Parts: sequence; structure tokens; C-alpha cells
Amino acid sequence: GYVAGRRLKRLGERTLFQCLQATPVRAILQRLVNDLGETCNIGVLDGAEVIYVERVECDWPLRMQLQPGSRVPAYCTGIGKMLLASLDARTRRRLVENVSLQSFTERTITGTDQLLDHLKQIRRQGFALNDQENTVGMMGLAVPIAGNGDTVVAGLAVHAPVARLSPDAALEKLSNLRSAADEISRAIRIDEGEPNP
Repeated sequence: GYVAGRRLKRLGERTLFQCLQATPVRAILQRLVNDLGETCNIGVLDGAEVIYVERVECDWPLRMQLQPGSRVPAYCTGIGKMLLASLDARTRRRLVENVSLQSFTERTITGTDQLLDHLKQIRRQGFALNDQENTVGMMGLAVPIAGNGDTVVAGLAVHAPVARLSPDAALEKLSNLRSAADEISRAIRIDEGEPNP
């Protein structure tokens, strides 16, 4: 079979960046940030990492500051877990088994079987919660963004210090995230030439 090389992967990343910049994605993210009062971002999976492709920061001085293009581990972040869960079971297992599950906090999942079970649960429920698994004091809630054919192409997340937004309080905003993800999905499909349903 064939495998995408480094240059083809970079081309794909640039294409996705341009697609997201050519659609009203930033305006949708800004409305979501205004609604939630916390930073929201979009990320895609690249191997065992998430690349943030778009991000709108909140106005609070205390926040995690990452720029589009930043990379974070997939297995301990909301978007990353959401995207891992969206993979077919065989690909998901192969990827997880080949990653060194380093502990970033006492809440990081470092067992392969435990992580795989957790990802199955995420796939069933349709969202992923990161409760201080990557950074002490920070939480994230992520939902999928679908492209053509309803394939998951990216994840949308809200990030906040737990002192300001608890995981339970974030879950109360799940419908806001899902509505924004649906709007982004429609924008991407229209931009790619798919007729608006």
C-alpha cells in the first residue's frame, strides 16, 4: 500500500488551514467565545499529536496561550481524545499502542487498555472531557466537526481553568459547542462545493 509522506502531509495541513481561513470559522469561534466566556479552538489529528488550526482567546488574563500551529499530545487532551475515538478500532489501537503514554499530571491516563476503553466511551457519548490530564488546573471539553460524508475531520473545544469553569459546568454548555461544530461543518462543506442541505 501507499503511505502519505512528509511533504504530502504538510500540503494537507496547509490546505486545511486555508479552508478554515476561507470560511466564516473564526467568526463562529468568536461568537462561541463570547457566549462561553472562555477560549475555544479547532484542532486536527497528526499521528499522535493534535495541531491547533484555529483559536480564539478569551479576555481573561489567566488562560493557556497557544497559537495556531501549536502541537499537543492527543491522548491527554479533549480534542485529541475526541479525534482518536473517531478512528476505526484497528487504527485507534495501533496508534495508542505505539505512543509512549507519559504522565503529565496524576490524572493522565497512562495505561493502554484503560485509554482504549476510555476512547470507546468517548465514541459512544460523542464528546471528550479533559479534566486536568495535560495541565494541572486546566480542563477542556471537545466535540467532533464533520466534513464531507460525515467523516470527523477536526475537533472543537473550549478550554478553561477549573477555578473558572468546572467540568460539570462545561458539560452544561455541550449543546452550545455542538451547535457551533455543526455550523463550522456546514461552512466547510459549502466552501468545498457541497450543496447546502
